[in-house]
Amino acid sequence: MKDFQAGYSVADGHDALDRALADLCAGDVESALRKLHEALDQIKQRASHGEWRHFVTGCRSHAICDVLHQDPISRDGFLKPRGYPGDAELIDMLYTWTPILNQRSA
Repeated sequence: MKDFQAGYSVADGHDALDRALADLCAGDVESALRKLHEALDQIKQRASHGEWRHFVTGCRSHAICDVLHQDPISRDGFLKPRGYPGDAELIDMLYTWTPILNQRSA
Protein backbone atom coordinates (compact mmCIF):
# COMPACT_ATOMS: atom_id res chain seq x y z
CA MET A 1 0.00 0.00 0.00
CA LYS A 2 1.05 3.55 -0.67
CA ASP A 3 2.63 5.56 2.14
CA PHE A 4 0.04 8.16 3.14
CA GLN A 5 2.68 10.84 3.70
CA ALA A 6 3.76 10.62 0.06
CA GLY A 7 0.39 12.00 -1.05
CA TYR A 8 -2.39 10.60 -3.16
CA SER A 9 -3.45 11.10 -6.74
CA VAL A 10 -6.52 9.81 -8.56
CA ALA A 11 -4.58 6.67 -9.49
CA ASP A 12 -4.08 5.96 -5.78
CA GLY A 13 -7.65 6.75 -4.78
CA HIS A 14 -8.89 3.22 -4.26
CA ASP A 15 -5.85 2.49 -2.10
CA ALA A 16 -6.89 5.39 0.14
CA LEU A 17 -10.42 3.99 0.33
CA ASP A 18 -9.10 0.50 1.11
CA ARG A 19 -6.89 1.82 3.91
CA ALA A 20 -9.72 3.84 5.43
CA LEU A 21 -12.03 0.83 5.27
CA ALA A 22 -9.46 -1.35 7.01
CA ASP A 23 -9.02 1.26 9.75
CA LEU A 24 -12.79 1.59 10.19
CA CYS A 25 -13.22 -2.17 10.43
CA ALA A 26 -10.42 -2.27 13.02
CA GLY A 27 -12.36 0.27 15.10
CA ASP A 28 -10.03 3.21 14.52
CA VAL A 29 -12.83 5.50 13.35
CA GLU A 30 -11.34 8.89 14.17
CA SER A 31 -8.02 8.15 12.48
CA ALA A 32 -9.72 6.48 9.51
CA LEU A 33 -11.96 9.45 8.82
CA ARG A 34 -9.15 11.96 9.29
CA LYS A 35 -6.87 10.08 6.90
CA LEU A 36 -9.70 9.59 4.41
CA HIS A 37 -10.50 13.30 4.47
CA GLU A 38 -6.84 14.22 3.93
CA ALA A 39 -6.43 11.70 1.10
CA LEU A 40 -9.60 12.83 -0.68
CA ASP A 41 -8.52 16.46 -0.31
CA GLN A 42 -5.14 15.65 -1.88
CA ILE A 43 -6.77 13.74 -4.72
CA LYS A 44 -9.22 16.56 -5.45
CA GLN A 45 -6.44 19.16 -5.46
CA ARG A 46 -4.37 17.15 -7.96
CA ALA A 47 -7.21 16.04 -10.25
CA SER A 48 -8.89 17.84 -13.08
CA HIS A 49 -12.62 18.40 -12.70
CA GLY A 50 -13.34 15.45 -15.00
CA GLU A 51 -10.92 13.14 -13.21
CA TRP A 52 -12.44 14.06 -9.84
CA ARG A 53 -16.02 13.43 -11.07
CA HIS A 54 -14.98 10.06 -12.50
CA PHE A 55 -13.23 9.15 -9.24
CA VAL A 56 -16.26 10.13 -7.13
CA THR A 57 -18.52 8.01 -9.32
CA GLY A 58 -16.19 5.05 -8.77
CA CYS A 59 -16.14 5.63 -5.01
CA ARG A 60 -19.86 4.95 -4.83
CA SER A 61 -19.28 1.27 -5.64
CA HIS A 62 -16.49 0.85 -3.06
CA ALA A 63 -17.30 -1.13 0.11
CA ILE A 64 -16.48 1.89 2.29
CA CYS A 65 -19.66 3.57 1.05
CA ASP A 66 -21.79 0.88 2.70
CA VAL A 67 -19.86 1.24 5.95
CA LEU A 68 -20.09 5.05 5.99
CA HIS A 69 -23.80 4.93 5.17
CA GLN A 70 -24.50 2.87 8.28
CA ASP A 71 -24.41 6.22 10.04
CA PRO A 72 -27.91 7.72 9.58
CA ILE A 73 -26.60 11.27 9.26
CA SER A 74 -24.15 10.32 6.50
CA ARG A 75 -26.73 8.10 4.79
CA ASP A 76 -29.51 10.71 4.76
CA GLY A 77 -27.13 13.49 3.74
CA PHE A 78 -26.11 11.37 0.75
CA LEU A 79 -29.46 9.82 -0.20
CA LYS A 80 -31.57 12.95 0.46
CA PRO A 81 -34.72 10.91 1.22
CA ARG A 82 -36.84 14.06 1.45
CA GLY A 83 -35.40 15.60 -1.71
CA TYR A 84 -32.43 17.64 -0.57
CA PRO A 85 -29.55 17.51 1.93
CA GLY A 86 -30.03 19.40 5.15
CA ASP A 87 -33.80 18.93 5.43
CA ALA A 88 -35.54 19.52 8.78
CA GLU A 89 -35.36 15.88 9.91
CA LEU A 90 -31.64 15.67 9.21
CA ILE A 91 -31.00 18.96 10.99
CA ASP A 92 -33.02 17.70 13.99
CA MET A 93 -30.95 14.52 13.98
CA LEU A 94 -27.75 16.58 14.03
CA TYR A 95 -28.89 18.60 17.03
CA THR A 96 -30.22 15.65 19.04
CA TRP A 97 -27.76 12.90 18.07
CA THR A 98 -26.12 10.97 20.90
CA PRO A 99 -23.14 8.92 19.68
CA ILE A 100 -23.32 5.21 20.47
CA LEU A 101 -20.07 5.40 22.44
CA ASN A 102 -21.66 7.93 24.79
CA GLN A 103 -24.79 5.82 25.14
CA ARG A 104 -22.74 2.82 26.27
CA SER A 105 -20.93 4.73 28.97
CA ALA A 106 -24.14 6.18 30.44
